[in-house]
Amino acid sequence: MNIGRMIRIAIVVLVCGGFVWFWVWSHQVMPAEQQYVDLVRGNSRIKLTETERSIVVSSTDYQSKTGLVFLPGAKIDPHAYLYKLSGIVENTGVTVVIAKPYFNLALFDMRPIATYTNDVNNIEKWYIAGHSLGGVRACQYAADSSTRVAGLVLFGSYCDTDVTLPTLSINGSQDALTSEQDIADHRAHLKGEVTMYEIDDASHASFGDYGTQTGDGTAGVDAEFMRLQLTDYLTSWLAEQ
Repeated sequence: MNIGRMIRIAIVVLVCGGFVWFWVWSHQVMPAEQQYVDLVRGNSRIKLTETERSIVVSSTDYQSKTGLVFLPGAKIDPHAYLYKLSGIVENTGVTVVIAKPYFNLALFDMRPIATYTNDVNNIEKWYIAGHSLGGVRACQYAADSSTRVAGLVLFGSYCDTDVTLPTLSINGSQDALTSEQDIADHRAHLKGEVTMYEIDDASHASFGDYGTQTGDGTAGVDAEFMRLQLTDYLTSWLAEQ
């Protein structure tokens, strides 16, 4: 076997090995806490519909004409956001579509937003939202005029591209992964009307239900309180749009 052929084989082996490593790494997600998933599944006012692309969370009482596409944080099970987002569905009839990103990394999933919005009928106004790096990707959708969303919602996140849409930004005082300084440093990218809230004693992981996260602060709020706060802020903000 000549040297050139050996080099080509070595390159193929390295590339294949790298892909396998990345696939395994990206699928080692922070799992949803089952007790909160079960609370939503057992809620008669909530209907869950799963596809290979998303989890659709809708009301069994009333469906409004408003929808919210939500992008999870990196390597976090999408089901970990069911409980925290179910409050807005119960309160207002808004339909929430939680994305299932490729490789569990929303930031690198370049599919159009229609990938998720097409899973729901009869929605006239869509908003885009995200947690952590999912929020960074949500900003990219919001900055793209062809996406045609009405506003942006950020949970423990910030934009690295200019967005002119109305924006709701919520952070936690104990968030050590997206700090107040991080948000302040990127505030200039939000060119539209901005509403900002900070939840006392909430950490980065408080926005979902997947346990603690390495490098995060210590949360002093429980899941029920966090759900109520997020529901109140989202309900008020959406009513003003």
